[in-house]
Amino acid sequence: MTTEQAPRRTPPVVVTPPTGWDLSTWQGLVDIVREDMASHARGWLVPAKHMLAVHRFGEWVHAPQRGLLGGRLGRIAYKLVNAAYVRNVLGFEVSHDTAIGRHVVFVHQNGVVLQPGAVIGDDCMIYHGVTLGRRWEPDHAEAYYQPPRIGRGVHLGVGCVVIGAVSVGDGAKVGPNAVVVTDVPEGGSVVSPPARSLRLR
Repeated sequence: MTTEQAPRRTPPVVVTPPTGWDLSTWQGLVDIVREDMASHARGWLVPAKHMLAVHRFGEWVHAPQRGLLGGRLGRIAYKLVNAAYVRNVLGFEVSHDTAIGRHVVFVHQNGVVLQPGAVIGDDCMIYHGVTLGRRWEPDHAEAYYQPPRIGRGVHLGVGCVVIGAVSVGDGAKVGPNAVVVTDVPEGGSVVSPPARSLRLR
């Protein structure tokens, strides 16, 4: 007589959503841009400051509170600046649909791709070459439209890739060049295989 063991259920990953900000007034936009500026190094030449300012403006003009004329003109200006400057010059590919929390620090520029719908919690640190993308799953086609969710206080190392409907829990660390396709529990660490030393003859 055999007894079947019940499948082990993994607890849900804790992902704290980003803190919202005031999208209803111009002062709300000014306040969040100042907060983003203070989170990074001093000086106006820090690329992440420019990217975040344009991104916040994109969120602001796409808010339902905007009027028809102001919203339409603002969206045109946002698209031009985002495509010509943020993507082609600074090396950030970020949509206004990407939810970026407060006090998020982008340490370096170039190669940062954040797909629309991706969620990044507060107090995260993101290095260059990071990709938050979607993954095509033939058996679960709806998962293609569910980008990753990053919790609060997460560190994303250089060149790491988080693909699909993946949740990275609060306080987790993703190492350089790691490819994450499954959930990461809060406080966990994900690393890529270490390099090997080869002898050349």
